[in-house]
Amino acid sequence: MAWGKGGSKTLDATATQFDITGLSSESTNLIVHSFPSGASAPRTFEVNGTSGTYDVGNCDGGGAIGHSPNYAGSLCDQGGSWGDDAFIVGYMMSIEGKEKIMIYDTVGSNSNGTAPRRRAWASRSNSNTGALTSVTVETSGGSGSIAGSNFSILGSDKTPTLGRPINIQDNSILVEKDIGNRYWRTPAVSYTDEDITWDSTTAVNVSISGNTATATGSTGWDKASQSTQTWTPSDEPTLEFTVTGSPLNQMMGFGKGTLGTSYTTLDYALYTESGLGVYESGVQKFADSSVTPSSSDTFKVTMDSNGLVKYWRNGSVFYTSLQTASGTYYAQFTPKTSASTTTMTYSSTTPAPATWTKQVSSTPPTVAGLTLHLDSSDASTITKDGSNLVSAWNDKSGQANHITQATGSKQPLWVDRVQDTLPIIRFDGTDDFLKIASWSGGALATSTSYMVFKPDVAGTQTWFDSAINRTSWHGGGGSVPFQLYSGAVLASSVYVADGETIYCQIVSNGASSIIRRDGITIATGNAGSQSFNGIYLGSGQNTGYSEVDVAELLVYEGTHSTSDRDVIEAYLKKKWGL
Repeated sequence: MAWGKGGSKTLDATATQFDITGLSSESTNLIVHSFPSGASAPRTFEVNGTSGTYDVGNCDGGGAIGHSPNYAGSLCDQGGSWGDDAFIVGYMMSIEGKEKIMIYDTVGSNSNGTAPRRRAWASRSNSNTGALTSVTVETSGGSGSIAGSNFSILGSDKTPTLGRPINIQDNSILVEKDIGNRYWRTPAVSYTDEDITWDSTTAVNVSISGNTATATGSTGWDKASQSTQTWTPSDEPTLEFTVTGSPLNQMMGFGKGTLGTSYTTLDYALYTESGLGVYESGVQKFADSSVTPSSSDTFKVTMDSNGLVKYWRNGSVFYTSLQTASGTYYAQFTPKTSASTTTMTYSSTTPAPATWTKQVSSTPPTVAGLTLHLDSSDASTITKDGSNLVSAWNDKSGQANHITQATGSKQPLWVDRVQDTLPIIRFDGTDDFLKIASWSGGALATSTSYMVFKPDVAGTQTWFDSAINRTSWHGGGGSVPFQLYSGAVLASSVYVADGETIYCQIVSNGASSIIRRDGITIATGNAGSQSFNGIYLGSGQNTGYSEVDVAELLVYEGTHSTSDRDVIEAYLKKKWGL
């Protein structure tokens, strides 16, 4: 278990409240340290920005435990009206979907010659079961100050990113002592901005002045302009821009071909209005109404050499596209509100800080019966062209069960540095798939498979399907749960979230079939008894295509013991940062 700092604040002025926000759901246990500086008011904790309801129990000085059901104040009181400094250590169990359960110990300094004050709390938040995103400490209506106080949170199972040093020499090697991961330091990539040149001959209801485009006319989606410059993914273009207007009702980003006056012509559009959004080919992909864009914000849309598109606000990525860019793109601007503007620059190399690249073992634990092993982190097994389109993905099991796609338009894309700094194979959901017609060695009556993948489940999709007979995994859209089919349907009650990376074990064994997700069994029962021979990856043999990133796939003949299963799942979890 790795620990990392989730947040810390020290008040340097008189205040009655401070928050630590932006906590990650990967924080499972929290340690809280607080040093109130003589405030006379109660000092209380709240989670996720709400003051109740909480069930609490407490005792003072080792006395009897008091119980306050549905306590409307907070998780705990750091010492009531104690007028002296206090020190608090707390532990919080934060599991998404579960009530937040906490224990706290408080000691107060008290006067000289007097034993320190003590208070212990046990509490739960019975109204907060979601991911922990913020913790608040406040004086809760008293007259005192908590200036000078410090409030720190340490979270367990933090990703190694939080513990990696940044001001070090390029090409250094980092070894994490507790878990043994190794990372190689790669240098930063810099760039120089240049102004966009807007094409006045194609502009509609837009006036041009230098690299600034301004909407004219009345409000409506009847305005557009595009750059004279064009780029392909190999150029690694970055568009950087600011916007003005009231409201900021406009879309900016990359678009192909003939410019239209509707935002639907933009392939990759960052949208500013009363909130922040992303539209791709006219389809909304992201929306955050809690963010209010302003003219002081700096926005970027970036495209790397693999066609991976990212959207930025003030130096931070807020959305990564699940679509893969290819071909030639313009910078395009489609405003709705009259007098709204964008001022845009571009670069031909995507800026990137120095990064750590994970060094991983590409060999899974030795377990008998391995029939197929596909590993996207092993470049030696992947045949791809200059655009990173994959025509063959070779099997590492020793059985030569290689999967291929000869048709260029149906080939998936190899994309670097997607999952914990490692590459993946991306299927577009339109026509991409890889296939092997049959196994060398024949059909499997029973099989155990493991896969790490990230689906975009906007609709029902088949991620994995047998080429002969039918053994398939599918789900999607919030309406179809994770299912296994092998002549019958074994359905779980678990849905795969859009863009969520998961690892699964699937046991196809007739009436004793199993579906496991992220180390938890989510379904057991009868999936049918059709044999398993060959695969379609990225589609089904008789169903549609899947928009999915695939990292690793292992297929074994037969079933596995608990110990075999556990070591394989542990290998995948560690390797892919899950």
